[in-house]
Amino acid sequence: MLLPHWAVLGTVHAEAAARLAREHLQLRSAALRVAQGTPSLALVRQLGGQLAAHVRFEERELFPLIEASLGPAGLERLARAVADAEEELHA
Repeated sequence: MLLPHWAVLGTVHAEAAARLAREHLQLRSAALRVAQGTPSLALVRQLGGQLAAHVRFEERELFPLIEASLGPAGLERLARAVADAEEELHA
């Protein structure tokens, strides 16, 4: 949801967007491996470490880039789009 709106409303930082997509794919793949059976402690710790690092990236690097790119009006439009999507999900 975030990347398409960022692309429409602001100037996308290509390297950050690529990292976001790459890390989301890695995290989802690791989560699927965990869900498919009895995971090893090492796998669970690895996933936890990857998730913590990814959240730090989003909070410290990605979100400030998006905020700077979109400005107040763009952020308001993005917030409305996210709220609308959540409403549809729960309808």
